Amino acid sequence: ALFPVYTPELRTRLLQDILPAELRDNVDARELQPDGTYVPHARKEGEALFSVQKYFMESAQKRAAEQIEVVG
Repeated sequence: ALFPVYTPELRTRLLQDILPAELRDNVDARELQPDGTYVPHARKEGEALFSVQKYFMESAQKRAAEQIEVVG
């Protein structure tokens, strides 16, 4: 492990949301080559586009809207 995550809620979010989303990214993902260069991740034919950046932005906007509804 790179670092411990002790908070159960954060650990669950990391394992069930953040890491799977990062691994699904086929828009901005790059793969490190043996020579130290990065190349775009190759998509499978017919694979739907998934941008982790877009996913997290939309998730943050949704959570913010939910907070406004609770407070407002």
